[in-house]
Amino acid sequence: MDGLQLITEIVNSNPGTLTVLITGHGSIDSAVEAMKRGASDYLTKPFDLDDTLARLRRVLLEKKRFTTIRIIRTGVPSVGRN
Repeated sequence: MDGLQLITEIVNSNPGTLTVLITGHGSIDSAVEAMKRGASDYLTKPFDLDDTLARLRRVLLEKKRFTTIRIIRTGVPSVGRN
């Protein structure tokens, strides 16, 4: 199973799970496909630790915002990505 297949399996099995694909062989096409399949972000190796931490913080903040908006609108915590 490759990373794109794994993203699909994770998102289908556990909606709302944050996923960041890290690859040694990145391309624009695979980055777009990963995001379409539900990846929260896409990193290529070698990666910078400070940049990676900043991206992970952004992903977590985005998830918190979606959850807060859903709770305000429906009173129900987030179950899916949006």
